[in-house]
Amino acid sequence: MTLSGRTILVTRDESPDGPLATALRRHGATVELLPVIETRPEENGRRAFAAALAKTGQGDWLLVTSARACEGLPPVPDTVRVGAVGPGTAAAFERRAGRAPDLVGDGGGEALARLVRREAGAALAGRTVLWPASDRADHAAIAELEGAGARVRVFATYEVAARSGARDELASRFGRAGLDAVVVTSPSAARVLADAGRGCRLPPIAAIGGTTADALRRAGLTAGIVPDAPGFEALAEALDQFFSAGP
Repeated sequence: MTLSGRTILVTRDESPDGPLATALRRHGATVELLPVIETRPEENGRRAFAAALAKTGQGDWLLVTSARACEGLPPVPDTVRVGAVGPGTAAAFERRAGRAPDLVGDGGGEALARLVRREAGAALAGRTVLWPASDRADHAAIAELEGAGARVRVFATYEVAARSGARDELASRFGRAGLDAVVVTSPSAARVLADAGRGCRLPPIAAIGGTTADALRRAGLTAGIVPDAPGFEALAEALDQFFSAGP
């Protein structure tokens, strides 16, 4: 286990036995948890989304691009096709809705939109695509779907904000020794990390995927570790491979 003796800071909001922490420990890592983001429901957006979902027709689509978007999900009509951004979100949707998504992507919201476009083909023209997301969602996927003639409706069903004190806690942790890598799993967390890291000597940064890596780059940071496949286990394996290549 190459991560044995390595301390990895996880910025995702999860318990000590959460999926990412568990995957890292399987590879021998010591895990420190410092959640930097907090979410809360956006009730107006949830109500509007539920009303729109109830009116969908045969051949319409629902896109879920985070596990948070699956929380409080209203009943999903069987006539609606569902696309999930990755395996973790697909599992969260299945737990909530009682059925698996029709499509599961592996590379962020824009890649999911391209997958839906390829799968639906010409039948996507004129169809409604519903997308429950955070109030800070990256809407790059909209152009891809609208280019196929779909009517895309985005609903802010939850709000994302930096957790109070997170920036100072991160900066304090970076000022102490013994940290081998920091893991970022969302664009929102990437922005908090960039703010906290100004003037600090940062350890290698691992991003869960291309969307988060792009957010880090826009914030002036570089993710040196990005897995080729989606999921927490793939992220742990990418860290393992990174450290197995040398100090």
